[in-house]
Amino acid sequence: MLYIREPLAGILYKDWGCNYGGSPEKAGLSSVSHLVIPHKDRNFLMAIQEKTIRLFGDRIRSFLSPGHYYGSYCLILRSRKLSKCRGTVRLLKCYGLSLKEMLFFGDWRNDIPILKRAGFPVVMRNADQEVARYAEAVTLFSNEEEGVEKFLQGFFSLPAEEEKKS
Repeated sequence: MLYIREPLAGILYKDWGCNYGGSPEKAGLSSVSHLVIPHKDRNFLMAIQEKTIRLFGDRIRSFLSPGHYYGSYCLILRSRKLSKCRGTVRLLKCYGLSLKEMLFFGDWRNDIPILKRAGFPVVMRNADQEVARYAEAVTLFSNEEEGVEKFLQGFFSLPAEEEKKS
C-alpha cells in the first residue's frame, strides 16, 4: 500500500497499479496494491477519481470515503487485478497456511473480504459499523491507542511491556 501525502496538486500518478509486470499470480509480493490519497477536500479527491477513471477505465477500482478517516477523506485506487485479500492468500500459501487459520485485524472497507473468510476476524474499535458486522471481536482500543498489541496481549494472556520490566 502506498500513501501519498500533500501537496498533491499537479502530480499525476500514472500506471501505479496497472503495469506491475503481468498477472496477479506472477506479480511480486512487493508490488503496490493500493494507492491511498488522503485530503481534507473531498471535491479535490473526487476530481482525481474522475480523471483516473477517464484515464484507466475499468482497469482501476476506486473508493472515495463518505466521511473523514483520521481527519481526512481518503481516495483509494487499486488495479482490478490486485486486492488485499488475494495478496494475503498468496502470502499465507507461502507458509502453508490458509485464511481459516488466521487471526486478522481490520478497520476499513478494504478489509471486509478478508474479515469474511478469516478464521478469527477482529475489528479495531475505530471501525465503522459496516466493517464491524463481520467481526467476532472488537478491540477495546483504536489504532492510535495500540489496539492490536493490547488485544493480542489479552487474547494470548501475554504480560504487558510494563509487567515484563518489573
